[in-house]
Amino acid sequence: MQQRSVTVENVTMHVVEAGEGESVLLLHGWPTSSYLWRHIVPPLSQEFHAVAPDLPGFGQSDKPLDASYSFRFYDRMLDGLVEQMGLSPVHLVVHDLGGPVGLYWATQHPEKIRSLTLLNTTVMLEVPLAVKMFFIGLRLPGLRGLLTSRWGLKAAMNLGLSYRKEPLQGEELEPYLSPFPTADARKALLKTAMNLSLKAFPDIVAGLQAMTCPVRLLYAEKDRILPAVDKEMRQLKAMIPQAELSTIPGTGHFLQEDNPEPVVEGLLSFLRQVKG
Repeated sequence: MQQRSVTVENVTMHVVEAGEGESVLLLHGWPTSSYLWRHIVPPLSQEFHAVAPDLPGFGQSDKPLDASYSFRFYDRMLDGLVEQMGLSPVHLVVHDLGGPVGLYWATQHPEKIRSLTLLNTTVMLEVPLAVKMFFIGLRLPGLRGLLTSRWGLKAAMNLGLSYRKEPLQGEELEPYLSPFPTADARKALLKTAMNLSLKAFPDIVAGLQAMTCPVRLLYAEKDRILPAVDKEMRQLKAMIPQAELSTIPGTGHFLQEDNPEPVVEGLLSFLRQVKG
């Protein structure tokens, strides 16, 4: 895997990439980074150009406090990244917060999308109770500090695991914690979630329904962070005629970390079919 930097509007993003051919853009969620895809990129790169950026506010990318971290902000960041790296049209794979962020960009630029794969994420067809509690927590001074502390990030990561028997710890866990060593970095992390307007979600859903590219819904069933993911994915399948749905039993929210082999198998099966 190679590492590079891409700067859009004076915001520098750290990117991991490997392989050649059609590009697969892998978007992480909260509070992770491209590190989440470390078990996924190498096997994908045997047949595709796998690209995993750290979104602004995460990982090794810039975390400017004056950035809006809105849907429009991430739209410009992703569009600039795709243009500078020459990725279009791209196979887009999204997870967690990378879902609404990436899908907003995709629905604004459908001509740049070769296919869509949604892992465990939400487009707020119904605001899940867990998401409501998370957003409330982000707004409570004491609790939001706890959520973005090393303890809180460690707890969140391990809450999102169900398949593996051992918790994340030590050198395996540290790359998830180390990007947020300062108060400013943790403030930026808070903004990445708090500044996404709920008003944009109906537009995302409408845009998804209008898209004609192949769509795969691939999700882990034992998600304690988004426990309503099964219901939402089945609703999306009913709303998107060409969508294909498959599940990974016994696996938690951070499925790329928890049980990566069936994730790789599911992605490659779909991408080979689309590549045709």
